[in-house]
Amino acid sequence: MPMWNKILSWNNSTPQITNKPSALLNILPPPLVATTSHINPLLPKPLMATVHSTVATTKTKYIECPNFHDYIEVRQSKIHHKGVFAKKKIPKGMKIIEYIGEKITSDEADRREFENIKKGATYIYILDDDYCIDGEIGGNESKYVNHSCSPNCEDEIIDGKIWFISTKEIQPGEELFFDYEFPFDDPVKDKCLCGSKKCRGYIQSDVPN
Repeated sequence: MPMWNKILSWNNSTPQITNKPSALLNILPPPLVATTSHINPLLPKPLMATVHSTVATTKTKYIECPNFHDYIEVRQSKIHHKGVFAKKKIPKGMKIIEYIGEKITSDEADRREFENIKKGATYIYILDDDYCIDGEIGGNESKYVNHSCSPNCEDEIIDGKIWFISTKEIQPGEELFFDYEFPFDDPVKDKCLCGSKKCRGYIQSDVPN
């Protein structure tokens, strides 16, 4: 399961930040209004910067994906704008796709976040305390993976690389999800529209950190 996630969202151009501890914590003002992760439809995508995912500590053997283009595709999502969908059956435990992009310092990530506010989208993923991956530059389909309270994937850092790994068998046509798990104690809750039977109602975790 992911450890620390940060997702920025806007409602009618009002900036909000809801995040777990990260190098980017203090660069934006506190939330002004409650918003959902399913942001203003005029914006291209929720502002996703998934941060500090679980670092693999065991030698778990995952199934290697020979070519992710054979397994997934990006198309419109019922949950929010673009999403990632299975083109054919994906087995449990497959390293489906690596989250790639430009590797930048945390200081540079801070600077870009201010610019991203103006553009209305960001795909900065915190790799560790010193570096981030900006999926907007040189990124791939992984930046479009949406949230669900009943995910079928998890993010994990393996040998310094960020991977999305299937946690169950995924059938053709199914959308890929992972749980963003916003902090339990966020002062403003972000409504979740995943529609799963286990939906918490909010993207925030239901367990105190």
